[in-house]
Amino acid sequence: MNGLAAHFSSRRVRLAPLPGGGAVPEDFGDPAAEHRATREACALFDFSFMGAWEILGRDAAAHLARLQTRDLRALVPGRCAYTLLLREDGTVLNDATVWMFSPERYWLFTGRPSDGECVVDVSGEHDAIARPLAPRAVIALQGPASGAALAKLLGSQAVRDLGYFRFAERELPGGPALVARLGYSGELGYEIVVDDSRAVDAWQALAAAGAAYGLREAGFAAADRLRIECGHILFLRELAKPRLPAALGLARLVTSTDPAMRGASALQAASGAVSTRLVGLEIVESAAPLSVPPVEVTSEADSPTFGGRIGLGFAPAAHDRIGTLLSSQDGRSCVVTALSRHDPERIRPRGSPLP
Repeated sequence: MNGLAAHFSSRRVRLAPLPGGGAVPEDFGDPAAEHRATREACALFDFSFMGAWEILGRDAAAHLARLQTRDLRALVPGRCAYTLLLREDGTVLNDATVWMFSPERYWLFTGRPSDGECVVDVSGEHDAIARPLAPRAVIALQGPASGAALAKLLGSQAVRDLGYFRFAERELPGGPALVARLGYSGELGYEIVVDDSRAVDAWQALAAAGAAYGLREAGFAAADRLRIECGHILFLRELAKPRLPAALGLARLVTSTDPAMRGASALQAASGAVSTRLVGLEIVESAAPLSVPPVEVTSEADSPTFGGRIGLGFAPAAHDRIGTLLSSQDGRSCVVTALSRHDPERIRPRGSPLP
């Protein structure tokens, strides 16, 4: 059990076990309030369950080129990139973020440590080492007031200087931390990476800094609702079955031209053709007419932002237009909506971090 999990356990916070080991706080007593705090103020999440690896060596970039789907040649130190890991058949194993420290040093994060075999085992002879990072905590500070809360610890200029999908080393109570401006909530946000031994100190300092802005500690139940509102995939749900990037609406992330990339030949053969596409859903509890097309609902939750029940699912490609009535696996009526119902242009995460 890592430092934060032990801390939460001592406080009797309910922990939800994760496949492959580890646990995440389910909630801190009121998931709906935690969700609203993220949308209106700020919230603190423990994302330490993530898998994290370091890729080192003269050919680190070549290793990554075989491993993931983005053309990273324009990436510079201090920047992150959102990407995909594929199987040999071209389907998506998981989504990931790459952090570049130098041309010979990168970090890679995914949602589960069990992706390590994929990260390490890349065919081809090159001078690179891929290894798990030492135990670290990943703390996500998310919400429109997250920049103001972070400025109380780092100073206003340091917060203003940190652009979207950029990271920098900063001092937090207890020692150094890597602070990245990114997140999962669809809001302005940050992910703070610290040594596991300093995780509790960092968590408490961030919670105290955000208290004046209405910060709430938040768990997976709130994070799940937030990401469904934004149309973000989850490996436990949307990737539970093999899916091509195009079916997930993520073909834009396949920019690599490296023929050695895992899954490259299979993707080329598929030519982007898919029979189903990921869509947003408004779920109605009434029974759907027998004549309407089916939809495979993969995620659903009650939405504190929009009211009612919303979800994500895979609709037949011929029936994925907004407003189309579909039938879920259990016969409920589902109306197709935009994949991202919250801030579809992704303006809020890119906005000014301080008034």
